[in-house]
Amino acid sequence: METCIIPAAFSGRRFFFAFIYSALFCVLFANPSTLKAESFTDDMGRKVDVRPSPSRIVSLAPHLTELLFTLGLGENVVGVTRYSDFPEEARNIEKVGSYVKLDLERIVSLSPQLVLATADGNPKAVVDKLTEVGIPVYVINTEGIDDIYGNIRSIGEVTGKSVEAHDVAMRLEKRINSIVEKVKGLEKPRIFIQLGIDPLYTAGKNTFVDDLIRLAGGRNIAGDIGIKYPVYSREELLNRAPQIIFSTIMGSEAAVDTENFWKRWPSIPAVSNGRIYHVDPDLLNRPSIRIADGLEIIARKIQPQVFEEPEKKTEEIAR
Repeated sequence: METCIIPAAFSGRRFFFAFIYSALFCVLFANPSTLKAESFTDDMGRKVDVRPSPSRIVSLAPHLTELLFTLGLGENVVGVTRYSDFPEEARNIEKVGSYVKLDLERIVSLSPQLVLATADGNPKAVVDKLTEVGIPVYVINTEGIDDIYGNIRSIGEVTGKSVEAHDVAMRLEKRINSIVEKVKGLEKPRIFIQLGIDPLYTAGKNTFVDDLIRLAGGRNIAGDIGIKYPVYSREELLNRAPQIIFSTIMGSEAAVDTENFWKRWPSIPAVSNGRIYHVDPDLLNRPSIRIADGLEIIARKIQPQVFEEPEKKTEEIAR
């Protein structure tokens, strides 16, 4: 028997423990091959035993879903989070809750042979409970752009795609390094990243966005703030006078709202020079291979003089 599917008909606390014990029996005994597991150490130092080449995988973050598809594992993914919308096929996979509010019973009902989680956002309680019922949970931790290469290789190892993962990581690193090399040594203009209108959120240090600005040849004016996503003072914004503003506000009216918002401060160089750009937030906030697209987009806006060839796409990395 290859898999054991548990009906997701349980509801309420009175059924929870019966559900969990049924799931435990299913995971541990319905498929004898799960007993022949390989041992891995995840990014949190946890020992995780995973059966070779797991065929039923649940992803608990959109960027992990993207990486699984990049490695050719899309058909193995049986559960994803609500905002896993790339590639298009991910939209049709069963949802197990949002990034933070995960449905434990739904995850267990899918009888996963592997759950991929992220240290930045997924509740530790969910990871612990899944582990308690015998479901292997491999936690990925990503603190900067360079970590993505290691994440890809780690996922490749635990899913039996080591060769493919090494190739993808090498090509991603090569593309990112080629962009960084183009802007190396150039004067770094002052950059502000707008994550919200009211309040005015931005990205501080130790974030992907801060990393991207630096690598793209700019200087994040909020890069000295220890809080990852602080509310930025409008007075300080006027004082630091950003030369370029990138907006990653989501929604159909984002561009209009952003334009009207900044018209109130014509003295800001980015406003007076018309250097306000909207960027798809998924390209800047998701540590998948599409992070290279985000980097190139903002690098071309920050240092346009060094880019002559057409913009590349992540498809060249994934294939």
